[in-house]
Amino acid sequence: MKTKLEGKVSHAALGALKEKELAEIKEQASRSADDIQFFLECNAQGKINLDYTIASLLGLESAFRQISVRKEKLPADFPFDALARLTGLYLGEVIKRETAGTWEVYVGKNYTFNRIVVRIGEKFCDPLRFGMVLDKAKAAHGASSGKALHYFATSLDSAFP
Repeated sequence: MKTKLEGKVSHAALGALKEKELAEIKEQASRSADDIQFFLECNAQGKINLDYTIASLLGLESAFRQISVRKEKLPADFPFDALARLTGLYLGEVIKRETAGTWEVYVGKNYTFNRIVVRIGEKFCDPLRFGMVLDKAKAAHGASSGKALHYFATSLDSAFP
């Protein structure tokens, strides 16, 4: 005889998974500068200043775009998605520190992509998603000048209720 929960995840188990994911994101975001620096050095990009300030986003975006332009010439197993994720984590950590925000599990009606977002007062932003689409974000504010990360971090236009 089958029970109602058989084959499904209970709410308590789902909550525990979200909390575990949140803890992992917080830990990864707090070390994202070191991880990005290591990644860039391994790919001959040199050092950039990653001090979790708004100004540091310009250097990060420049390095990200230099790699992105060569994306088709990179080996098939090049971990570009890992760099994009690290960029989103770093962006989120900058926003969190600059706004006294918090990393949180988002459970609102506007959830589309990531469950883990940065809460800024009563609004939320999804820096992980932005990092994942940055190389495709030609129409994003500041994209043509290489300031899309900076714009995202300083504008609440990207925040949702």
